[in-house]
Amino acid sequence: MTIGHYTYISDMLRIAGYDNSCSHLTRYPEISVEDIKRLRPDHIFLSSEPYPFKAEDIAEIKKETGIESVHLVDGEYFSWYGTRALKKSDYLKDLQQHLKDK
Repeated sequence: MTIGHYTYISDMLRIAGYDNSCSHLTRYPEISVEDIKRLRPDHIFLSSEPYPFKAEDIAEIKKETGIESVHLVDGEYFSWYGTRALKKSDYLKDLQQHLKDK
C-alpha cells in the first residue's frame, strides 16, 4: 500500500519538500514490487503505523526493489494531526537533512 493524492500524508510530504512518486494515484492504493521498480522513487519511507515495519523489512524491500534509500519513519508525524503537528515540522526537516547527509 502507498499514499496517493488527496491524503493528509501526501500533503505533509509536499509541504516538507518531497515529491510523492505516487501522487498520480488516489488515496491509499495497493502497488506491486514491479510498480515500485517502475516508479524508481529516491526514497521509500516505511511508517511505524498502522503496520510496525522493522529493520528486517528494510532489507527485504531493498533486495526486492533495488532501492537503497529505505527508511523507518515515525507514523505519528506523517499521519496524525492535532498536537503532534507542533513537532512535525522539525521532524520532517531533520529527516530531510539526514537524507541529504547520506
